[in-house]
Amino acid sequence: MTELELKSGFYNAVMVDGEPDRTYNAEDVNEHLKGLVSDSGIYANVSTACQVLQGTGMQVIVKAGRGKINNHWFKVETDTTLDITNADVILDRIDSIVVRYSSTDRTTILTIKEGTLATEPVAPSLTRTEEIYEICLANITVKKNATSISQSAITDTRPNKNVCGWITGLINQVDTTTLFNQYETAQNEFINGQTTEFDNWFGNIKDQVAATNLYREYQEVYRSNVQGQQEIDIPSSINYVHNGLDVLNVFINGMRLLKDVEYTINSNGTSITLTTPLDVESQDVEFVNKKSVEGTIAESTVLRVEALEQDVAEINKYVYEATGTNDNTILAQKVVNFLNGTGDFSTVTDNASLLIEVHGTLGLNYTSDTALFDFQNTNVSNRKIYIDFRNATIPYSQAVTKTSYALFYQNDNVTIVGANLKIDNIVSTTLYGFHGGIIKECNITGTNENINTFYGAWGCQELSNTNINISSSNIYGAYSCTNVLYNIFKNTASTSNRSIYSCVRAIGNDYNGTITGTDIDLGNRSID
Repeated sequence: MTELELKSGFYNAVMVDGEPDRTYNAEDVNEHLKGLVSDSGIYANVSTACQVLQGTGMQVIVKAGRGKINNHWFKVETDTTLDITNADVILDRIDSIVVRYSSTDRTTILTIKEGTLATEPVAPSLTRTEEIYEICLANITVKKNATSISQSAITDTRPNKNVCGWITGLINQVDTTTLFNQYETAQNEFINGQTTEFDNWFGNIKDQVAATNLYREYQEVYRSNVQGQQEIDIPSSINYVHNGLDVLNVFINGMRLLKDVEYTINSNGTSITLTTPLDVESQDVEFVNKKSVEGTIAESTVLRVEALEQDVAEINKYVYEATGTNDNTILAQKVVNFLNGTGDFSTVTDNASLLIEVHGTLGLNYTSDTALFDFQNTNVSNRKIYIDFRNATIPYSQAVTKTSYALFYQNDNVTIVGANLKIDNIVSTTLYGFHGGIIKECNITGTNENINTFYGAWGCQELSNTNINISSSNIYGAYSCTNVLYNIFKNTASTSNRSIYSCVRAIGNDYNGTITGTDIDLGNRSID
């Protein structure tokens, strides 16, 4: 008769020749639990276990919780704050909050796995080898120029069994991957459908609201402290009226509930009844009311919308799609033609305005000895132009040598929005970031000792909401500008740098150098 001894335990040891005949180690204990609970995941007895939430600025908070990874238990004992690396000025990335087990180090750590910069970034891959095993709690989308992490930038991946998953029972883990994907799809559909839903609603009731001229949104959060609660009063603070004109949305854990499927509203419009009772205590239920407000003006909303559409139709707008070659020269020629009223714009009126939206990654040439983007016009006119770079990528500067050079050179009738520049490779006696014009929401960064004198903005009519962070020995953040509003100026290479110099008005700026001008004591703040 054939017999096979199976691996089993645990048994009391018997002393044989003064030594115990059986010994067990940690892996034997872990092996004993294998199959009873999942090898990896988060214990879901508390919905916030190991949840990643927004913190202050570029920080996130990992809530306390317990879990298993590769059949080894771990515990985040208290709410833990993690620092996300600063955003890039040009590209986005996705970071992952991971728990990492190492059999070599015999440790389990909570850490940030930083993603790769890209125009369309993806989350970093998890490492899963015999020595290293990772699970992902959340993915963090770090947009270019971001100065804080919002909750909308955090994707909770705990329910996704492919990267983490819940541990919910003694036998098998509930496979929530499909549910996770369903929730994610539903959320995306909800976001994308918000405008359509409101348009459909407005289309159905517009004939009833001839006097309606305003639309407002009210929001309130109700905290339930009773497990199993089904009926919840609609907060009076959201001013909900059950008349078919107001639109009520109900959210639990950030997910919108479907009316008449997951909840119903009573006939008086004073409460809702949940189809599925709340499963935990201390549950937040958010109510959002989209409310039409009656006005006293005879003009209807419909007429106002039609007038607005007419105004929008009359705005001059041009989209420039980058070709990848000589885009700065091509774009400059279009700008100058419009301002001078020549070429394609020879028929525009003297007081016309034009918005140019720049899209894609620009190809640059540095043949001009004056400016990278030369937007100066020669004819005097009242035309104005707005150039929006927020959907464009300006590549890092090439290795070039110039005497006196500007990255952007324009008159006061040119407004630059959302341009992001890096100047590490330029060698110049004098370099200007922005020379003239109106500058908004831009960024200049870099470390460069090959520039004798650098002016972040020189002679600009306005410089606002812009970040100038240059490490160099002789710089002026803003020089001889008229209005310097709510910017950040920083130079880590020199404590004697001039952040704001000889400017007319400076309000609400953060700086770590010196400031001089006419009106400068207006909420400016010295920083380290």
